[in-house]
Amino acid sequence: MGLLDWFRRRRPAEPDIIPLPWLRAPEPVFSCDSVRVDEQGLTARINGGPELRLEFQNLQRVTIRTTDEGPFAEDVFWILTTHNQVCIIPQSAEGQVELFDQLLKLPGFDCQAMIVAMSSTNNAEFECWTRTTSGT
Repeated sequence: MGLLDWFRRRRPAEPDIIPLPWLRAPEPVFSCDSVRVDEQGLTARINGGPELRLEFQNLQRVTIRTTDEGPFAEDVFWILTTHNQVCIIPQSAEGQVELFDQLLKLPGFDCQAMIVAMSSTNNAEFECWTRTTSGT
C-alpha cells in the first residue's frame, strides 16, 4: 500500500458542500484622477479616459481610505458611494479641494472622522458621511 492509497482511503467519497451566503453583485468601482465639481455633483475623469458623472443627491456614503504607503505613494483616497457605483478619488487628484468644499456642505458631515483619517498612517477606512433614511 502506497502513500496515495492511504490518502484515497482517508478522503470522503463526496466533498463537503458549504452553502454560501447570498452575495450581492459587485458595484462598479471607478478610480479617478481628476474631478470637476459644481453645486449638483461632480464629473470625474477616469484615469485620463472617460468621464463619470455623480450627482450629490444620489450619494449614499462618503469615506476616506488611508494606506501605510505614504509619503512616497498616494495614501489618502476619498470613496464616494451611490446605489450602483463607487468612485475612488486620490487626495492628489486635480479638483479635490473643490470636492472637499462641497462635501463639507453635506448635512452631518463628520469633520472629526476626516481629521482622524488625514492623520492616519495605517490601512484603514473612516466613514465621514452616510445618507440618513430621511433623505438628507
